[in-house]
Amino acid sequence: MRVKHAMLPLYARGDRHNLAELRRSMLRQARPGQGTRPAKLYISRSEASNRKLSNERELQAALERLGFTTLLLEHLDVAEQINAFAAATIIVAPHGAGLTNLLFCNEGTSILELRPDYHDNDGYARLSETLALDYHLVRGRSTNGDGWSWAVEVEKILEFVKELGC
Repeated sequence: MRVKHAMLPLYARGDRHNLAELRRSMLRQARPGQGTRPAKLYISRSEASNRKLSNERELQAALERLGFTTLLLEHLDVAEQINAFAAATIIVAPHGAGLTNLLFCNEGTSILELRPDYHDNDGYARLSETLALDYHLVRGRSTNGDGWSWAVEVEKILEFVKELGC
């Protein structure tokens, strides 16, 4: 395998300059600003093979009543994902690879990561800190002991989102 050019963001080291350059480069390619984009996003994992949020339908419906738009990132191309995150003012999402798109958020974007109690990975918290995002974490609980299914307290999430101005 030969690679002409490679970029590797090292957010674990907090290199804001490299991340900013990667963001600028990819935003140029995505041509942001084309079309109307929702400001309040819920990123669904309903089609994920693991770490399923067992009460996701209930959470999704409640957030949509507050004006959130639900996205399934696996149904969007890279440019659409970049543009969606770049336009967002608040994002609620279960922990997963889709949160790598936080790279394209504007400074100050509110992020509410939902993470199961059995999963310890603070990578998106560190990325958010490096990018000056308004990061918050709400822990869910395992629902059946299989290590994969979990749930969140929907009312707690709604209260938190309202505190963030939604």
